[in-house]
Amino acid sequence: MPIRVLAPDVVAGISAGEVIERPASVVKELVENALDAGAAGVRVDIEAGGMGLIRVADDGGGMAGAEAALAFRRHATSKLAALDDLGKLSTYGFRGEALAAIAAAADVEMLTRTKGSDEGTRISAVFGEESITGPAGCAKGTEIRVRNLFLRMPARLKFMRSPRAENAAILRVIEPYILARPRVRFVLTVDGEEKLNAIPSAEGSPRIRAVMGDAADCVLPFSSSSSGNSVRGFTEAPGKVHGRGRQWLVVNGRPVEDRGLRHALIASYSGQIPREAWPWAVVFVDVPPDRLDVNVHPAKSEVKFADQRQVYDLIAGAIREAFRTVHTAAPAAKPSSRAGTTPAMSEIPLPLESSEGSPRGGEAFVAQPSPRWSSPSTAGGAVEILGQFHETYIAARLNGNLVLVDQHAAHEKVIFSRLLTHSEGASQQLLIPLTIELSPAEAALAEEYRVELGKLGYEYDGLGGRTVALRGVPAGCGPSADAAAVLRGVLSDAGSGTGATDEPVRKLAASVACHSAVKAGDRLEPREMEALLLELLALEDPGSCPHGRPTMVTWDTGSLARLFKRP
Repeated sequence: MPIRVLAPDVVAGISAGEVIERPASVVKELVENALDAGAAGVRVDIEAGGMGLIRVADDGGGMAGAEAALAFRRHATSKLAALDDLGKLSTYGFRGEALAAIAAAADVEMLTRTKGSDEGTRISAVFGEESITGPAGCAKGTEIRVRNLFLRMPARLKFMRSPRAENAAILRVIEPYILARPRVRFVLTVDGEEKLNAIPSAEGSPRIRAVMGDAADCVLPFSSSSSGNSVRGFTEAPGKVHGRGRQWLVVNGRPVEDRGLRHALIASYSGQIPREAWPWAVVFVDVPPDRLDVNVHPAKSEVKFADQRQVYDLIAGAIREAFRTVHTAAPAAKPSSRAGTTPAMSEIPLPLESSEGSPRGGEAFVAQPSPRWSSPSTAGGAVEILGQFHETYIAARLNGNLVLVDQHAAHEKVIFSRLLTHSEGASQQLLIPLTIELSPAEAALAEEYRVELGKLGYEYDGLGGRTVALRGVPAGCGPSADAAAVLRGVLSDAGSGTGATDEPVRKLAASVACHSAVKAGDRLEPREMEALLLELLALEDPGSCPHGRPTMVTWDTGSLARLFKRP
């Protein structure tokens, strides 16, 4: 095929595909435009997962008629005028691509009016065709309505998920702006029902609960500054981190995805949390605009620092100092077993008899508790537990061989197998329903995956807004020290997945198993190690966990001799 210049509609479609990936991408661009316009309030209305309607209205500065007509042209922007302006950007947008890309993929209508004007302007553009402009009566600010997204782009349309999944993605997109702009009111409705109403606040703390839900009760504030750079935020105390929380990273008010910032956050815990766990955290970084490059990603989701190491060290140092302050101020208490210092089973109740003959904790919480693991009568040979290494690995002798078992991967595989072999919906009922305040995105995901989670044994009812009453948990998991943390971790995993899956129940089962299993750093009693290993060995395929990691490694006497170069 010869080289040719692409037709304008093809160019527009390619550009739209780069900027607009799904309905949440449209919401992101329009919300950023509203904030750049100085809005004190932003309202987002969604219908049919954003495929039917996305409406974003703000009370910002608005646009005059002539300006509004230019807004739909590619690379038309008020954010910069010269190349040098790229080095000192303080706005979210700057490329002038968003409206043009949206208009190429949907039917778009815009109403806008400036503060001093008696009359507003209406502009409509249908799938990239020439816009139509005329006068209109409207409120001060700008309102944009996007309908029939991707209707004429079947290649993109077939990758859209269910309306509920797209609604959850939209909620996740809005969350960081709620945190970054506490003085701006955000309202979100989905199919006519209000899902979010974040009122303005002089400080960020109330917004933390609006986004995190109950997890906000466990976070600590931190802050530090140096050489013109400053960091602040909230993160979970080490003893509270048991599952996979979410992290929001905001640089100069811009939500970003940065592996380095996330690594600095995790490194600040320096072995105080399980390797499989992630804290709930919000990190705000402010640097001089000329020390930050925001023009490194088509979706503006990544940035590059001129002083990268200094920023990362500032984050880690601020968080560690917050931990030291809490440890110094708090009275002496029994350390968490998650840090590897006390028996894990004191935090994770087991239906085993104690030395006094009474059941271990958990009966007040769970009706008819099932064991974390059982001891099958046969396991292909005798097992002798030799000990636990680093409170992470179980050393054992099996059929004359030396075996090292990863206790988390092994328990994960056991729970996963139970979940898939139990009768559908086998649930362990809680004596007292557990009330959980979810984040907006978690609430949407809980509704999205209600049927699939029900097949695994979860039973919960909505109590209005973002609060649910958890009545039952999967019977295959055994009692849990924190059923709320497990459920929230599973919902977080479900929301972070991309694309559809042919086996959603299996995927959720793997997540439930991961969050329910004992962790690295949990101290186990010899009988608990033996029971776990016996149940693992009774499975048809005990060699790997649901995520593909090995559960054990084995050496026979010949392998050991070769390792030591014995004759």
